[in-house]
Amino acid sequence: MPHQKLTDTLASLRHQLQSGEALDTADRQHLEEMLGEIQTLLDNKQTQQASLGQRLSETVAGLEISHPELAATLNELAMILRPL
Repeated sequence: MPHQKLTDTLASLRHQLQSGEALDTADRQHLEEMLGEIQTLLDNKQTQQASLGQRLSETVAGLEISHPELAATLNELAMILRPL
């Protein structure tokens, strides 16, 4: 079920961010804003949002080398949010 997968992946991302992932302030703020948008989707029982999925994909590209684990989790979220 996409809703549960999205919830689990979002929790994983939050854990990574709280466990000391060294991000600059702008990247961290950007990710926190997207996390808020994803949480709003969950609260409204929506599981797909193409534009947010696309923005997450763009963010992944900027973090793949410096933060590969975080980028992998973001990529997973982006895939969930894209319409089938």
